[in-house]
Amino acid sequence: MTMRYLAVTGPSIVHEMIDDEVIVVDLDKGLYFSIEGIGAHLWALASAGSSVEDIVRWASTTFADVAGASTDATAFLASLETHGLMRPVSDVQVTDRADGVAPTEYHTPTVQVYSDMEELLLLDPIHEVSDDAGWPHVPRR
Repeated sequence: MTMRYLAVTGPSIVHEMIDDEVIVVDLDKGLYFSIEGIGAHLWALASAGSSVEDIVRWASTTFADVAGASTDATAFLASLETHGLMRPVSDVQVTDRADGVAPTEYHTPTVQVYSDMEELLLLDPIHEVSDDAGWPHVPRR
C-alpha cells in the first residue's frame, strides 16, 4: 500500500499555530483561514510529514468512542486540498514536530474561510506605488 502525504502548497500559503488554532493565509487569493482544535492538530501532523493514513489512524484511535472520527479526518484533509492549502506529494520531509497539544475533546474538524481582508491581503506594497495615490494604493480592478 502506497502512503499518501500532503505538504503546504507553496510560498504563497503562510501559516502560524497560535495556541490551539492555525491561521493560514493564501496571499495569492487574499483569503485567510482559521483551523481550531482537532483540525489544528491534523494540520500540524500533515505539515510535519505524517502520512494521511497515519493521521486518520491517529484520529480513529484517539477518538475511538466517536463514530465517524476517521471519516471526519479524511474529509478534513480533503478540504485542505480543495481550498488549495495543501497538495499531495510523493516525497515528504518529516520534521518530527507537530506544533500544539493534541486535543482530548472531540469536535468535527473544519476549515473556516474568511474573505473580509481580501483587498488588504492582495495589496502589493512594493509594486502598488504611485506619486499621485501614495503608497500603497489599491489599484482599480
